[in-house]
Amino acid sequence: MVRTNSMVLELGFQLPNFEMLNANSSKNEYFNSHNLDNRHLLLMFICAHCPFVKYIEN
Repeated sequence: MVRTNSMVLELGFQLPNFEMLNANSSKNEYFNSHNLDNRHLLLMFICAHCPFVKYIEN
């Protein structure tokens, strides 16, 4: 596997506006720091052909 450096963001980073599929409703929705609640949020951008992703896919 090729080593790829990741972009590290500081804690408290403000989430930019973005559109994403809501897996619960199957509709695209707009998100930003102001319309989310105060729980922690983890976004994972993963690649379908990565062996690690294939391992956790199910």
